[in-house]
Amino acid sequence: MRLAFTIFLVSFFHLAALCQSGKVMRLLKKGRFQEAIDHSIQKVDPEKRPVRYHKGLARAYALIGDDIQAEKEYKNALGYINRKSRKELKLSDFDVMDELALLSVRIGNWQQVKALVSRSLQLRVRWWRKNDPVNFRPYLPLGMLHFNEGSIDSAKYYLNTFKDNIRFSNYTSHLDVDQYADVFQVLADIAAVENDLRLALHLAKKSARLQRHVWTKKEVGKNYADRVKALNTLAWIYIQKGDFKEGEKIIIKADRMLASVRGNLLLNIDTHLIKSRLEYQKENISESKHLIMEAMQLQIEFVQRTFIYLSEYEKENIYPKFKSNSDRILSRVYDLYKNEYISDHDPVLAKTLDYIINTKA
Repeated sequence: MRLAFTIFLVSFFHLAALCQSGKVMRLLKKGRFQEAIDHSIQKVDPEKRPVRYHKGLARAYALIGDDIQAEKEYKNALGYINRKSRKELKLSDFDVMDELALLSVRIGNWQQVKALVSRSLQLRVRWWRKNDPVNFRPYLPLGMLHFNEGSIDSAKYYLNTFKDNIRFSNYTSHLDVDQYADVFQVLADIAAVENDLRLALHLAKKSARLQRHVWTKKEVGKNYADRVKALNTLAWIYIQKGDFKEGEKIIIKADRMLASVRGNLLLNIDTHLIKSRLEYQKENISESKHLIMEAMQLQIEFVQRTFIYLSEYEKENIYPKFKSNSDRILSRVYDLYKNEYISDHDPVLAKTLDYIINTKA
């Protein structure tokens, strides 16, 4: 009788822990990221399912743009994984390595990307048959790494290998479809860099469509951050092609979803710069100036909140993205000034000076 009662108690508390963990995942999928974080910290016991707990928190922090805290939580999850023997490893453990590698690309820690991908690939081949699609998941962060390092041909090889193995496999999971959408996003960026706008538009449309896929939603919910990013890319390509009407239609969709990822500063800066460009094209100068000043403030916040906490090595690697935003901001201010939309006493110039001082742009 006592044994039965003990088993009941263990089962009850295990079920309670699963329910709390399940609630966190439901909140994430509804785009209620801060609620998911608060609920995890207050209600979920991290010792019950530590890898899932820390991975869930890491995903939530990454979605709101807190990359520093996201990296910390992924490393917490990795700490538990490192204690396991090879026989105890699960597919979800490998996902932690791959997701941390993807985050490491974003924060500019190339060495960490290479170490994680190398370890993930070595362990995978001992678990699954050679051509199993899950073996190619690390190719996504590896391809993104090569793109950021300027090795375009290598980037294309790894990204297309990843894409083809997922596409032509007999087994594809929700996570694979989510990352399948991401790979088209990066390939669109590569095509845009190579000035192949026709191909870039095709790939960007594919990425945006896959971000709405029912399996993508099951894996990461409404996936606001990646959907906004995909729509931003699509809008910018339309603008580059001179189709401002279609670009505006797309950016309006992105703007509606932006509220859920306000903390993702780089994403917000990108959206503001695209909107400012469109308002300038429509000769709505007052709104264009307002948006460019908001973009400056967001870039200052990025320096104060994230950039200063990165290592010198990470700062060096993430600097090209930072400089790209600065160039776009200052170019927009110059266009306004050159066309006499800004006077010598305009608040935009004062804000620009403040921006340059605070960011060393």
